[in-house]
Amino acid sequence: MKYKKKTVSLLQSLLRNNIIQFLIGLFVIVLLTQVADAINLISLKISVKSLGYGIFFYLATPFSIYWLAYVSAVKLTKFKLIMTMVIISMYSYVFWDAYFSYKAMLKELLFSPH
Repeated sequence: MKYKKKTVSLLQSLLRNNIIQFLIGLFVIVLLTQVADAINLISLKISVKSLGYGIFFYLATPFSIYWLAYVSAVKLTKFKLIMTMVIISMYSYVFWDAYFSYKAMLKELLFSPH
């Protein structure tokens, strides 16, 4: 029982430290994808989007992992279930956005007339 309380408090501490990173990652991905969409040069667009996705995944992945560990270590409540769905949905949305963005940009790069 004492071990579980230590684990839960450690996970809560890690969550508090990483929530800011997660929010900064969300801000960066929104900002850089908007900037990249305004760029016409495809190589620069790929670079800016890659930077945005890289920063997001670097900052958001630890929080997502710690959240899942925290939720699995304590009793699941309706609030925690909803928060888990929201966090993982946002993370998955960015992942699939990255996939389809790269697919479209590579198609444009490889098959568009120069």
